[in-house]
Amino acid sequence: MSAQPEEFLNHIQGEWVRSRAGRTFANTNPHDARETVGLFQASGSADAEAAVAAASAARGRIVVCRTRAIVSRQNRLHFQTIS
Repeated sequence: MSAQPEEFLNHIQGEWVRSRAGRTFANTNPHDARETVGLFQASGSADAEAAVAAASAARGRIVVCRTRAIVSRQNRLHFQTIS
């Protein structure tokens, strides 16, 4: 029995969410098509519109000055990985 592939979610408005349609697609290893790399969200226009709306709303709240040193900017940003 093979392990269930990992499902990757969309990151919209600070939340990890499934596509609105609830569908996924399998991404396979190009070297070995028998291996599924993961399941990715089959996002549609509603998901894209939600992401754009969230980014537009956040634009006024998030300020990272281009004149700051890269380390200073890096410390202000937050990146999350899913394991």
